[in-house]
Amino acid sequence: MRIFRSFCPSWVRRLVGAATIVALAGCDVTGVALRDAPAVPASFSIAQNGSPASLATIGWWTEFDDPTLNSLVDRGFEQNLTLLQVLERVRAAEAVAAASGRPFSSSGSAQATESGASNRDSTFNKTVGASASYIVDLFGGLRNRRARDQALLAEALENQNNTRLLFLSSITEAYVDLRFFQLLLQSRQADVTSRHLTLSNTRTLLDSGEATQLDLAQSQASLSTAEAEIPLQQASIERQKNRIATLLGLPAGTLDPQLSAVTRQPVPSTDIIIGVPADLIRNRPDVRAAEQRYLQAFAEIGIRRAALYPSLQIGGSIQASQQSAVEVQTWSFGPTLNIPIFNQGALRADVTAAEARAREAYLFWAETVLQGIEEVETALVTYRAAQQAAAKSGEAVQQNERALRLSRSLVTSGEITLLQIIELERRLADARTDFRSNLRQTSRDYITLMIALGAGYNVPPLQVASAG
Repeated sequence: MRIFRSFCPSWVRRLVGAATIVALAGCDVTGVALRDAPAVPASFSIAQNGSPASLATIGWWTEFDDPTLNSLVDRGFEQNLTLLQVLERVRAAEAVAAASGRPFSSSGSAQATESGASNRDSTFNKTVGASASYIVDLFGGLRNRRARDQALLAEALENQNNTRLLFLSSITEAYVDLRFFQLLLQSRQADVTSRHLTLSNTRTLLDSGEATQLDLAQSQASLSTAEAEIPLQQASIERQKNRIATLLGLPAGTLDPQLSAVTRQPVPSTDIIIGVPADLIRNRPDVRAAEQRYLQAFAEIGIRRAALYPSLQIGGSIQASQQSAVEVQTWSFGPTLNIPIFNQGALRADVTAAEARAREAYLFWAETVLQGIEEVETALVTYRAAQQAAAKSGEAVQQNERALRLSRSLVTSGEITLLQIIELERRLADARTDFRSNLRQTSRDYITLMIALGAGYNVPPLQVASAG
């Protein structure tokens, strides 16, 4: 306003004041209050003793104690093509925010021409000019544009963080699945070995007259069934290897040496940090992105309200031109006042629509928070159930292995039939599959829980590289 008073004559200031009164006469200038974050429960229903925690910097995948997985995560943060695309979107949003809401603008031009005709001498013309203007932000239109574009940038950053979470989910699940299929293949190979032994024993008993052709056919069928699983597991292993390579921005098949070595099945430690529901507002990028969308919509109200009132722009220009030997200089300076008198109805409708969009954005923010709480509560239940199932299925494997060992010694004495041996082998194979599947589900539910909590997207690369 100091610039306005210094360069504008008193009649301009009086005109602006009168126009403002006219504009304000039909408008509500009280505005809309910025709403607080949605309310959340004090704790999760099955984690009553949780305390506030910042989970964004926690490298939760290191709880698998697997250096190969840690290395894959580190490389993926640097190489994943989706993450690189999102990074470019952030840079574009930064550029927009940097140029947003500037009151000054300027331009310049220069032109030179030469013309002539056969019956007269040629003439030379040149023109040089420059102009500048300053928008006086009387009612906060520029300020709200800056706030809106800063919120757009903040949303882009949160979308980047959310993409990092999605990458973490994809790479860790693919790795867990890879190790599951590799160890399941080992279990299938052990089943084949066991059924080869049963077939050999059946042939021996057949030669001695203690077994029948039916026993032999059942033994051969059992072996063929086990062997049929082998190529399916091998295909699943290659599929997961290819998935991991793509997530790292590499062609399929380039990670075979690193991923072919079979290690233990990754299972997290039982101690996990849960936090409280309020942490979701601080930790989850999708929740914070929804908040930034609300702030954008709120700033848009200010922009629409500013359009209801007069706008003032102070500008000037200077131009020098020369035509042959004649030089001409012109200049202009003064204010430009725009008074929206005749379109107030349409402008007020814009304000009403902007207020409705802000209320909608707030409701979406609140809904995103509730969905986050639901995801955490569900993930907690399923994770604990998978842990219990894995423990019981491990016991089942041990008991079935013991039963099969004991039964083999009873075949020759006739206390148990070959059909019972085949059934015990089938039960052991099923128990091993259930155990591996439950370990896999435990790990996948742990990953789902960590993603639902918004954990791990801001871990420094050096920490990832040194973890494990």
